[in-house]
Amino acid sequence: MGYQSNIYLFIFLFVLLSGIILAVMLRKKKSIVVGIIAITMLICIPIIFIISNLHEDNLKKEIIKVIEFRGGHVITIEKLKEQDFTTPFNYEVSNYNILFKITFTKDSNEHVAWYRAVKTINNIHDQTPGRYNDGYGEKWIFE
Repeated sequence: MGYQSNIYLFIFLFVLLSGIILAVMLRKKKSIVVGIIAITMLICIPIIFIISNLHEDNLKKEIIKVIEFRGGHVITIEKLKEQDFTTPFNYEVSNYNILFKITFTKDSNEHVAWYRAVKTINNIHDQTPGRYNDGYGEKWIFE
């Protein structure tokens, strides 16, 4: 996880915990509690979207790094819909995964690679995502 993501995650947790503590301390004043909850949500929801976009950017950087390490050049990176069973991963996909189809060139030939990423924000190489290790880890398939 990048430095920016850590900062946003810290801000998110700080604002959320501060909002909860203030709401509990002032629980007898209903209008103030509602205001605290509203302000907390107005701050936290955009931060969630920012962290999600940063995570996806990190995954795309990883894709480019791996393809270039193998001597290729990325043409397109296509994020697939969740639970897309038309990929080579078949049913080895869970809610903890993001699927990508990568088109790249190597030695003037066009190739396709498939990347099963994980939604674990702090570890994009996680091999046991999910609460009970019921997810599938990061995996590459090159055609």
